[in-house]
Amino acid sequence: MNIERLRKFDFFIGSVLIVLLRPASILLGTILRRNHDLVIRKQLVVMKIKGGGSLLLALPAMLSLRKKYPDKKFTLITSAEVKPFAELMGVFDEIVLVDTSHFISFFFSSLKAIQKAWRADGLINFEIHSKLTTVFSSLSCARNRFGFYHETNSWQRDVITHLFFYNITSPVYINYNQVALALGANILPYKEVADFFVQHNQLNEKVAKEQTIKIAFAPFCSDLGREREFLPEHWSKILRNKFGNTQTLLIILGGKSDVHRAAQLELHLKEALPDLKIETRVGKTTLQQSAALIQSANEFFTIDSGLNHIARLIGGDVRITSYWGPTDPITRLAPFPNLIENVIYAKLFCSPCVHVVAIPPCRGNNICMKQYVKEDLNQYSTGGWLIISDSATPKNI
Repeated sequence: MNIERLRKFDFFIGSVLIVLLRPASILLGTILRRNHDLVIRKQLVVMKIKGGGSLLLALPAMLSLRKKYPDKKFTLITSAEVKPFAELMGVFDEIVLVDTSHFISFFFSSLKAIQKAWRADGLINFEIHSKLTTVFSSLSCARNRFGFYHETNSWQRDVITHLFFYNITSPVYINYNQVALALGANILPYKEVADFFVQHNQLNEKVAKEQTIKIAFAPFCSDLGREREFLPEHWSKILRNKFGNTQTLLIILGGKSDVHRAAQLELHLKEALPDLKIETRVGKTTLQQSAALIQSANEFFTIDSGLNHIARLIGGDVRITSYWGPTDPITRLAPFPNLIENVIYAKLFCSPCVHVVAIPPCRGNNICMKQYVKEDLNQYSTGGWLIISDSATPKNI
């Protein structure tokens, strides 16, 4: 299922199931009077189906919980696309996959995942906007079910045992830390978190820099908010202004789902910047290998992406440049120390929108990103978008 179909499936099926489950949840909670002490005796389950970068933002919380409960079983329920990010974290004993490619495979893989999470001591649902993960939490019969609430997801009430306020204007990792603190963990210093990540992934060896300037380049993000991306012609302008005719090797990084777009980008960059040496590793390397390539580079160029979170955990002497538009970097960038970082964010009135609304007001015409490469967009930032109705086409005024 593509992301739009998955969202519709989640909304309609999830809504029906929650309506059916809520009365039973309230009744059983009253009858059984289970002990909801905030302690993990045997197993802690975490759910994060979409967004590997967002899962990495939970590393301070999860590593702190791992230190608090070193001998307990930590299970992650996720998708195949997020699994590589989870493996880099080094905190989970078991990773259970939910197949979102088709309705039937989704159903049967979810049943298997429920079996793995059955009557766990705690289940943390990091999917803030999903109804089906709320249903999953309830069906797992976990003793303590942790979720996050805000005004638009009140469906979780009476189904989730412990709801934490989720402030969309605050850093994501601070919201995640609430659960770890409630379970008795002390949030580790962020330097200790970064050092653990580097050591776990064997990225702590010094890499000799070559004479040729090596640029690790991550221009792609997940399908949750493609408005974060630049077009190929935008990247060619940025790279030309930055590197000119210098002897530069550009290594393009990305996953298997980015292969087609990477080919188009490479073709455009070779035509626009013939002096630039380009090496495409998209879909050819594991996530850990991509991390090693970032560590070996002189600079790292990216947008709001999962690889950006990896680069920031690695730190070191790699200069990181990231471009932001539909997301606010203050909500995504944890304070890892010893970073050489240039965060580029010129806030427009309609930003942030990704992770805030389901449909961005620009409907994909991401002026928040285009403003960095075009000079004729001031009318949008001062006048804004005129939206007549949900089905209308945005118009600039």
